[in-house]
Amino acid sequence: IVVEEAAAVVKRIFDMCIAGKGPMQIARTLKTENILTVKAYHAKQKGKPLPENPYQWHELSSGN
Repeated sequence: IVVEEAAAVVKRIFDMCIAGKGPMQIARTLKTENILTVKAYHAKQKGKPLPENPYQWHELSSGN
C-alpha cells in the first residue's frame, strides 16, 4: 500500500540525492521545511504524541 504523502517525501529525497545533494544537505532541507521525520509521521498517523523534535532529521548513513 502506497501512502501518497510519505511517497512524495521519499521521492523528494531521491531527487535531491540525484541532484547531487549530500545527506547533511538533505536533512537540513527537510528540517527547514518542517517535514516530519519517519518516527514523527508514524506517531501522527496513529494519533500518538509526536517525538520531542519531530522535524530533527539526521544525516543518513549506511549504519542507520
